Amino acid sequence: MGRPFAGQHRADGGFLDRAVRSQPIRPQHSVERTAQPLDRCPRPLIALVGLDQDCTCLPQLEEALSGTFTTHHAIVSRQVIEHIDFIEQSIATLSAEIASRLVPYDATLTIICSITGVGRTAAEVMIAEMGADMSRFPTAGHLCAWAGVAPASHESAGKRGPYGTRHGSTWLQRALIEAARAAARTKGSYFSAQYSRIARRRGPNKAAIAVAHSILNTTWHLSISGALYDDPGADYFVLRHDPAVEAKRLQKRIESLGFEVTIASAAA
Repeated sequence: MGRPFAGQHRADGGFLDRAVRSQPIRPQHSVERTAQPLDRCPRPLIALVGLDQDCTCLPQLEEALSGTFTTHHAIVSRQVIEHIDFIEQSIATLSAEIASRLVPYDATLTIICSITGVGRTAAEVMIAEMGADMSRFPTAGHLCAWAGVAPASHESAGKRGPYGTRHGSTWLQRALIEAARAAARTKGSYFSAQYSRIARRRGPNKAAIAVAHSILNTTWHLSISGALYDDPGADYFVLRHDPAVEAKRLQKRIESLGFEVTIASAAA
């Protein structure tokens, strides 16, 4: 099905590609699939793409699609749509089953979802993998090590060195890293500031692991206390330092560059 559309795309100077990308793709499964043959009328195909009926580009799009969608393409497209319907139905069935089984853990689910970057799907994976009873882990460090987001160590000839992360629960680790990357994109959050500080020195992958470690560490403490997450904010790392000590550190750094600086307290 790619070749005819590719040729039409070149002939129309990229119009078809621009028209489709400029509109959100919303497959309309309510379209009557047996009303008109798709190889004779481009209207059903446009409806499947999900363009608004008042779109000014519809006449040009109809012209671009005319004669390029054959019976073979209609059969294959119908099979693809039916497969998508099957997958969506399967996902809905499994989601309902998962939701019913998590009813006894609603309190824990609410606590985990309150953490920045953690959505319901990630929280469901976390509960499924590690459970809701945190008393089985003596400390948060034990939980992070079991999950595989804690740093491992390697010793050889009496010397110890870093050795990546420990082996742990694969599915839990993946869910935590996805949540960590989502938290890193949340502006003004503690995890966003943590990710930025580490990514500058160690790279984005190690920064994501560090944020995932912090998320799981926070999960353990909140599950033990029963409290919801209260984000410290992006300025946490700045406010936790003594202003006088930070000023001296910056003064030494500026003087090492060959400049003179005088520090004076600001007027109240």
